[in-house]
Amino acid sequence: MAKASYKLFRGKQPQVAPQLLQAGQAQTAMNCKLASGELRPWDNEQHVETLEGRTTIQTIYYYLSSYWFEFTADVDIVESPVVGDMAYRRYYTGDGIPKKTNQTEATTGAGAYPINYYPLQVPIPTHAPTAGAPGAGGSGDARDVNYVWTVVTSWGEESSPSDPSNTVSPMQGQSVGLTGMTLVWQLSQAYTVDNWVIPTALGDYVYKCTTAGTSAGVEPDWSQCVTIGDTITDGTITWTCVDKGILYDSGGVKNIYRTNIGDTSAAWQLLASIGMAATTYTDTTSDDDLEATILPSSTWSSPPEALTGLVALSSGALAGFVGKDVYLSEPYYPHAWPYRKTFESTVIALAAIGNTLAVITDKYPEYYYGTHPDSMTVKKLPDPRACSSKRGVVNFPGGVLYPSEFGYEWLDGTIRKTITEGYFTKKEWADYYPGTLNATYVDGKLFAFYSSGGNEGGIVIDLATSIITDLDFYSSAIYVDPSTETLYYVKEKTVIILLDSATVSLQNGDPKTTVYTVPAGKKAVITHVIIRSPSGSLAGGTDFDIGSGALCDTWKQANSLASMTATTDYMVITSENTKYTLEAAAATFGILPITGATADVTATMEVFGYEI
Repeated sequence: MAKASYKLFRGKQPQVAPQLLQAGQAQTAMNCKLASGELRPWDNEQHVETLEGRTTIQTIYYYLSSYWFEFTADVDIVESPVVGDMAYRRYYTGDGIPKKTNQTEATTGAGAYPINYYPLQVPIPTHAPTAGAPGAGGSGDARDVNYVWTVVTSWGEESSPSDPSNTVSPMQGQSVGLTGMTLVWQLSQAYTVDNWVIPTALGDYVYKCTTAGTSAGVEPDWSQCVTIGDTITDGTITWTCVDKGILYDSGGVKNIYRTNIGDTSAAWQLLASIGMAATTYTDTTSDDDLEATILPSSTWSSPPEALTGLVALSSGALAGFVGKDVYLSEPYYPHAWPYRKTFESTVIALAAIGNTLAVITDKYPEYYYGTHPDSMTVKKLPDPRACSSKRGVVNFPGGVLYPSEFGYEWLDGTIRKTITEGYFTKKEWADYYPGTLNATYVDGKLFAFYSSGGNEGGIVIDLATSIITDLDFYSSAIYVDPSTETLYYVKEKTVIILLDSATVSLQNGDPKTTVYTVPAGKKAVITHVIIRSPSGSLAGGTDFDIGSGALCDTWKQANSLASMTATTDYMVITSENTKYTLEAAAATFGILPITGATADVTATMEVFGYEI
């Protein structure tokens, strides 16, 4: 019997007609590992972790080789550029406002990692200090002075200064009383997103302004907002709950600076540091006795609330973008963002190549390079190649890869080229849905996954050999551990879980109680419902409809609960052997008494199933 023997497998060649394929070439190469030239499967898959998330995970990150960060959003995470950091800080964007965490905050408690975080922004004082009239003591000539104050977090991060105080004219060493250096909430006060407040009665939390406005005439009931990340409305302001540790743990202080005018220049020079709870200070310090420290943060700004696409440059600066604007931090001060550059086109993604920032837009790729953010230069590449997917942008040694509608593009700081040119036509490349690509790089290969309308899969491109193969599965989140070059990816499986639970009202005449709302972008399969622990007898309750809509008529109707007469009773209601329609996004699933219980009774209702 005749047999075929090939010494070298060279992957798929979609542009080559079948009859013209050479030995080792193929029309289809699925799940093949061809780096050695031999035909081998990708067969070393191993389950390593089950994540906490109930919805689709878009980002995973292996923190300290021990903890899996997981996010349902497209999140960019960088290591700390802070010199001497021993707290293993991480900074990230894409999960709401820009955030930061460390080992203690990220891993202490229960739930999905990171468990706790702080806003990346440092609170900027709302109020200028008030300087009183000069008092006792002093000698020499009077001179004009002003004061500002800053907030220094327990992480050692210093804010931009307050507005200057009124001018006073003391002699050297003459006492000046300073007041008004407070973060305590004030009524009818205008606040911006740079501001935080401390409740009048301080508990475990402080509050960051996330919607600017004016506070109400009565202080909010802060006890209604004691979960990190939750919000509370105050007049036209929205406050977001933050753990107070970032201000009140060891190291959190307020710095006071005073003008010091010399023969040729003037500077804000450190006068004193006071506790975070202190709001006053008496200055009796002469100019010669001021601290040597000069105010470092007079030009610093907070990171924009909508900052995304965070990357780290080798200069110690971080970079991110909003729309057409690229922002950069002060090198080694990731909380301070004084630098901004506006580009011609909308930025889709950023990637760092040493001190060069690849700015990949919806029209052209551009390079933004230099050794310090205050002196960087722009170089636009001449031919347009718009980026199709931010999540498809990956670094490789010496460059960046990103997807366009023409194929995968290569940037190395000097040129751009399409590495899939000659393998795919534009039409053939469209079958990989480049607008959905989610990619990473490991061991000389690009791994990218796509998903669109039920069409899912992946592609592997070997950058050294140009061998291209396909994958017959999809991963919503991928990560490469740089210390081991191990590729990790998420594979979702259908697991029936408790979707939600609530106390429901079951007396005759009671309105619908909603128990579970289908998340945006999802549909839900409801497999069963448990009614348990009634507060009393459900006698007389012979007809309850369970489902979504105003009438709860989409799932199971005419359910009798009348047999549940003890508080220890429960009933399992299933959907077996019956056809139903998927519960759509935003559907409110609950229970409605049609003929309810005679008595005023409640019970716990638990909804089980899975989201797709």
